[in-house]
Amino acid sequence: MPAAGLHQDVVNFLAAVQTWYNQKMADILVDWKATTDVYGGNLLANTIIPYVTEVAETTHSWSPMPAFIFGGSALGMKGGQF
Repeated sequence: MPAAGLHQDVVNFLAAVQTWYNQKMADILVDWKATTDVYGGNLLANTIIPYVTEVAETTHSWSPMPAFIFGGSALGMKGGQF
C-alpha cells in the first residue's frame, strides 16, 4: 500500500528505481561468482559483500532496514541465516 499523499506514478517510479538497483547488484554477484580468484576459487566465495538500503517503504523509512550479506562461503559464512 502506498504511503498517504504519494501519487501512484511516484510510487511506480520509486519501485522501478529499486528494481534497477537490485538488478545491477544481481548482475555484479553473477559476475563475481563466475570470476576465478588467484587461488582458483570463485571471487564471490572469498569476498563478503554487504548490501544495505534505507528504502524499507516508499516513505524511505529506516525501520525495518533491509540488509543482506552476499558471498563469503569460503571464509566460513553460512547462508540462510538472520
